[in-house]
Amino acid sequence: MKRDTIPAATIALVLAALAVAAVVCQVDESPRYGDLGKWEHNASFSTWISGDTARPLPRREWTVRKEYDVLRGTNRHTITPTGWLQEENNLKIASGTPERCIAREYGVARYERVADDYFQQAGQYYESTRAYWKEVLAAWDELWIKHRAVTLKANSDQSGAYADLFQQADDFADGKLDLAAASIRIRANLKQQMAAPEVGQ
Repeated sequence: MKRDTIPAATIALVLAALAVAAVVCQVDESPRYGDLGKWEHNASFSTWISGDTARPLPRREWTVRKEYDVLRGTNRHTITPTGWLQEENNLKIASGTPERCIAREYGVARYERVADDYFQQAGQYYESTRAYWKEVLAAWDELWIKHRAVTLKANSDQSGAYADLFQQADDFADGKLDLAAASIRIRANLKQQMAAPEVGQ
């Protein structure tokens, strides 16, 4: 049987037509925001750019700024030989009727691979707690499978809900908490984070 080959240009066109989701989580794996974007591949670079996305303020802003409460904009990630480049183009919005645009922000961040020994302690923490955080992700997956939408009281960095999970992770690493008990406590934490009603429709 003859095997046909697909031209690279055709593959590039198919990939360009596909929307690829990106999900950003807090440090405790709770959801922060997500968006859809598309990859562009050519002879010079590969880059992914999101659609227009609304998202909550980062800690560096919500702790000090009160005149706006939402960022809306696009994210672009371009692959480089040693990592990737992130570009953000955001409007800073005061929500309400009507919405008001307070400012525009353009940011560039560069991410590069560094020597493995730089993250030695982080690697040790990951190895000692990876089963715990895998269970946290499994608990969130259960919610997403069961419900179309989930409503939180606040981002975990604002509510402080992450602190309990971090303490649980430390207890797990120290052998004070086994996975079965952790599973119950994780789900209790997530339930406390839910707004009333707990889930959307």
